[in-house]
Amino acid sequence: SSRMPLMMERTRVGPLLFLFACCTLLCCATPLSSTVSVGTITAVDACGTCISFLELNQPNLLTKIAAINDTSPSATCDHLCTGFNTTEDNNECLKLCVNAGFTNFWQLFEQEGMDPMYACQRLNVCEVVMNPAATTSSLTCIPATGAPGDTFRFIAQFDVANFTGIGQMGYALYGPNGLMGVHLDNTEGYTPGKHGVTFERATYANSTYPKGNYVVYFTLCAGQCGARHPNAETLCDGETGFVLS
Repeated sequence: SSRMPLMMERTRVGPLLFLFACCTLLCCATPLSSTVSVGTITAVDACGTCISFLELNQPNLLTKIAAINDTSPSATCDHLCTGFNTTEDNNECLKLCVNAGFTNFWQLFEQEGMDPMYACQRLNVCEVVMNPAATTSSLTCIPATGAPGDTFRFIAQFDVANFTGIGQMGYALYGPNGLMGVHLDNTEGYTPGKHGVTFERATYANSTYPKGNYVVYFTLCAGQCGARHPNAETLCDGETGFVLS
């Protein structure tokens, strides 16, 4: 559908402000160099399982690696991959570690800025897609004007030229007083063709949502949005918005 005209004056948010929002919430680090991936994972080990494991357990994993390096120089994957919350997590850690080799595995996670998606690509669990490409075709907010307490729908339509691979999609919301939050969902990748997604945002009739102009900045990323490594980039973006009156 065509983009609904906005009954407001808006200051353009732009991709740099979205990246700033992502960095504020996700703690972007310094750029990583492109290096050879490690390990060979069988098809049984799903990309999504690897990402989910690291999203839940990477801080704990880093603590374990530091402790082992300090006290057990002869440790193995069996020593490292114990004590997680579930047996499934212990087993996933062991699969990843054994396939990569113990030293390669723990050294990978000592690199600054190693987010779960990039780590799973480096471990050869998730595919690195060459030349992902997409363009935004329309962005709409329904309704364009409402009252505090209303729920708004943000509809993004985009065209994919080349498979996007694993990544993230979401939006940053800016209100009269600045950034109000970032919502990001992981994606397994979009095939060539036309696609659309809808997000909902509830507002509340209190000081959290003052009357005024709100800007919604949409983005689709290859890899983690806001990350600074060779496989992460913004594929398409754009903005829409609404007025609370």
